[in-house]
Amino acid sequence: MNKVVILGATGFIGSHLTAALKQSGEFDVRALGSSDCNLLDPVDVSRTVRRMDVKTTVIFCSAVTPDRGFTRESMWDNITMVRHFADCLANRRLRALIFLSSSSVFGNPPAALPIREETPSSPLEPYGFSKVMCEELLRKDRAFSNFPVCILRPVIVYGRNDGHRSLVGKFFRQLKRHKALALEGGGREKCDFVNVEDLVGIILRLVKKPYNGTLNVATGRSVSIRQVVEKLSAAMGVEAKMVRRESKGVLKKDLIFDNRKICRLFPKFRFRPVDRGIVDYCRSAASGESLPRGSAAVRMQKDIAVTRSRILQLERDALAAPLRRARICLHRDRREFLQEMVIAIRRDSYVRPHRQLGRGKSYHVISGKMVIVFFDDAGKVIRRVALGGDGSGSPFLYRFRSDSWHTVIPRSACVVFKETVLGPFHKTEFAQWSPNRIDDVTMKDWLQGSAGPRRKRIK
Repeated sequence: MNKVVILGATGFIGSHLTAALKQSGEFDVRALGSSDCNLLDPVDVSRTVRRMDVKTTVIFCSAVTPDRGFTRESMWDNITMVRHFADCLANRRLRALIFLSSSSVFGNPPAALPIREETPSSPLEPYGFSKVMCEELLRKDRAFSNFPVCILRPVIVYGRNDGHRSLVGKFFRQLKRHKALALEGGGREKCDFVNVEDLVGIILRLVKKPYNGTLNVATGRSVSIRQVVEKLSAAMGVEAKMVRRESKGVLKKDLIFDNRKICRLFPKFRFRPVDRGIVDYCRSAASGESLPRGSAAVRMQKDIAVTRSRILQLERDALAAPLRRARICLHRDRREFLQEMVIAIRRDSYVRPHRQLGRGKSYHVISGKMVIVFFDDAGKVIRRVALGGDGSGSPFLYRFRSDSWHTVIPRSACVVFKETVLGPFHKTEFAQWSPNRIDDVTMKDWLQGSAGPRRKRIK
């Protein structure tokens, strides 16, 4: 079975990729977030790369993105991550590499439209410049010369679980709050929008059929920013208040992309129109639907009955999540006095020892088995409490003061339990003496000792 390593698996695109690849069942998937492999640390990168071989396809999603602010330091971080990967790869051969660049490399394109893969790069901002430099490294470094390297330049990506940080998500959030939207130049400039599930569909095809070269990932049908707001407004059933904002600096031009190259490569693939994508986005946001970002979480917005089928789905969500756990939040927000969650944790998940000061907490096992391990301030185990579902012979409910350091270790393939803690939510404090990684051998040894002699193996 071919292996796939996803770098940046806990991000927006990476979490969707992880779920889709694991659901296909065709690949041995290793999903790595920044806590699993810090690409700014060459030692960490070297340890990760040593486990790659000619059967490994690497999907490089890792990047500092501009949605939360972007500085020159962020720009150099993006370049450094690719540089470290190239240095550690050396003469090692992979099956293929897929690198997520961005359409921001084009900045303001020349007058000739549409934009093709061969259109010269002219980034306007540090993020686009960092992607240009990363592309040059991938093309010219000898470490990438003996296997296919595909550079993807997706246009504006949106979709469920984007945390409302995509452009569509930001408009959605402002409309929901009935705020006026200030659109630069009145929102007349045109852009292309691709749904994250379509982007994932393209990447899955490239994993199965490696390609060497650069591809624009675009629908080929650009719409104005104003039209996107109007479509969102109609789908949400709210009035859109738009005001014109004068352009600052360079006047933005229309971004119209030629996607014939990717369409020739995958002739049966069809990108969803932005109209349909926006309706899907609004439906998923209204239902509280979510995909894994490290651990999968669904927050309920109405009364709920947790059925057996819901528990089975939660177990499947945990299997697909990079951190191998999933939860349903029964409370509506962090301010509620009672915080309740139904949580599924797979055997190979790691819950870092933690505590919440001044709070009472209880665990109620629904299915499976687990052990709660308590520690003193130095990290020494002071007691263990075994819990289990019906027929296990163990207690199924345990209440304690959550200001004690504690962790949960599954003792079955998957354990599902209800966690109740007094609100409102306060930040969880993690034990500094505890490991924060899931694939360190030292952590496995530590976990095995914490779980007691009956826990003989951790996969």
